[in-house]
Amino acid sequence: MRYVRLILAGLMLTACMPRIMLRENERVVFPKDDIALPDTDTVVTGTVTMLSDKLQALDIVEIEGDSAVRKGRLLLDQPITPYEGGIINARIRVIQTGITGYMIRSELLDWEEIAIDRGTTQESVDRLLSRQENRLERLVKELGFDAWVEDGSLMLSGYDPETDVLIWSMAGRAVLEGIVETRPLLIFWIKPSGKIKRVFLTLTGRVFERD
Repeated sequence: MRYVRLILAGLMLTACMPRIMLRENERVVFPKDDIALPDTDTVVTGTVTMLSDKLQALDIVEIEGDSAVRKGRLLLDQPITPYEGGIINARIRVIQTGITGYMIRSELLDWEEIAIDRGTTQESVDRLLSRQENRLERLVKELGFDAWVEDGSLMLSGYDPETDVLIWSMAGRAVLEGIVETRPLLIFWIKPSGKIKRVFLTLTGRVFERD
């Protein structure tokens, strides 16, 4: 009887997991950059994005329907350091808009970091991929790849405080044909507790110019 209960519990957990969905032209976060910030001090919530080895930005992300969009990208007058890869609540003051195109230059007045349990998140992802291995392999082959081969770890690309959902991605191994590189990409919407809300498989590509 104990084994029956364990099997039933496993089936229930599997049923609670979302199925991997195939999406065309999907991006981890779509740039929209239409945020309106007041002239006075304000508190924003986001995640740090490294634009280069020495330049970071604070990205404000929101889920709109079936997509995650970047509402704003803030260039701060000082770095958020030390940064452990969590959620940032920052009190800022806008200095100038438009000077860097879509980016907003801001003064960082104060900030706090909310830690993320990456271990629990990774376990949830590994469990989903293990239970949907056959489906993932079939979908990857529909995209023209031989198999799903993970290339790197989970990457955090945003957080929506309204829905309390983190946006993660996991890239597959790229294939280079001529000057075009393509790779499969998994996009996860996951609660800080590790519960996966949605997962998409899509295809990304870029063109390499040669002399």
